[in-house]
Amino acid sequence: MARFMVVHSTAALSDQEQAVAGAREMIASLPPGVKWLSSWLALKAPKMFCEWEGPDMDAILAALSPVLEQMPVEALYEVAHVDPRWYEE
Repeated sequence: MARFMVVHSTAALSDQEQAVAGAREMIASLPPGVKWLSSWLALKAPKMFCEWEGPDMDAILAALSPVLEQMPVEALYEVAHVDPRWYEE
């Protein structure tokens, strides 16, 4: 399965409860084969970075539909994991 990194703007979020409600709705409606893996929230900028697994970009965007109004997608990239341990001697 392919991995994707989604960059969201969080500027439209009014509070944490709104974010939690949107995330719960999104999780409840995830299609088969699409999985939200992890997220990072920027502490000094209105951004969130989310790692996803799925068959293609269209499937990821469809899964995000419940949260797009509050957290629009600024960028979506297919990514490959790089582990720093690979470079240890």
